[in-house]
Amino acid sequence: MRKTIPSALLILALSTTGLAACSSEVPQLPSTETNTSESEQPNLDEVQVTTLISEVEAALAAGDEALDESLLGPRVKDPALAMRAAMYRLAKAREEAVASLDLDETAATVTQSHTWPRAIIAPTKTIEGELPQIGFITQENARDDYKLTSWVRMFPGESLQTIAVSEGSPVVAADADSFVLSPQEALTEWTARLDDKANQPDLFADDDFTKAYKDQLKLNDSLGENGKVTIAATPAEKPLTAVALVDGSALVAGNISFTVTYERAKDNAKIKLGGAIADLMEDPEVHDKPVEVTYLASVALIVPPKGSSELIHAIGAERILGSYRVVE
Repeated sequence: MRKTIPSALLILALSTTGLAACSSEVPQLPSTETNTSESEQPNLDEVQVTTLISEVEAALAAGDEALDESLLGPRVKDPALAMRAAMYRLAKAREEAVASLDLDETAATVTQSHTWPRAIIAPTKTIEGELPQIGFITQENARDDYKLTSWVRMFPGESLQTIAVSEGSPVVAADADSFVLSPQEALTEWTARLDDKANQPDLFADDDFTKAYKDQLKLNDSLGENGKVTIAATPAEKPLTAVALVDGSALVAGNISFTVTYERAKDNAKIKLGGAIADLMEDPEVHDKPVEVTYLASVALIVPPKGSSELIHAIGAERILGSYRVVE
């Protein structure tokens, strides 16, 4: 059974602090067709998938209601745990609730592997007025519990063909060489491309995250000689989740962090930060010392098989304001 998860419209609005998403159209999950052929057994059956997703959602519901990341431990781990904790800090500062992650077990796929890590990949249920997301729930070894590792929001015009639980998706190793780039190389190069440092930038298609990332440097045009903004991104080597898709490409889910630095060049210049940064800082103005703002982000890439003319492209991402500091 194969399923296509379409994306909703995602509009990225950039201020001095970050990225906001909204949509005027909510996608519908299409009907599925049945494929009775099976070569390997999936790691979980439908009942197990439903149970595990329910336990993840229960942990999220408890943590989200109390805005307490300590309640997430049983079914959420880093980097998702760190991202959720950052969401809670901002929600407390703004005195607002956190949007839930309501996963759809009927549209999930699971890995098909004799080794570890293993994974469940599930989109969120279609809810009017909300953007679709994809959750990645992984098990690092046989003794570990399945836990939410990351989630992303899909970009406009993107879709994802997954394989039903009854069949299972083959796991792709981080260093697999049967693709345009290995999953780890793809994440590393995609991250380097954000800062125009990729060795093979022509292998990648443009995406909304990259555009919004680079747009932050446009603040330099308005600051002029009063100050400057710099930005730098770093990929995380682990965890990395990669599975084969029905068309022979690989779905790769990984994480990065990036730091935006705001610096005043003149003593009398006034640089005031806004948005999420201002909500967390007691004094959101940049004085004689630079302010570093670090974001945590997750991304999902589609990596074509070797020999394909298709480009590697991001189908979704999520970013959260993680922390800030005044550089001493």
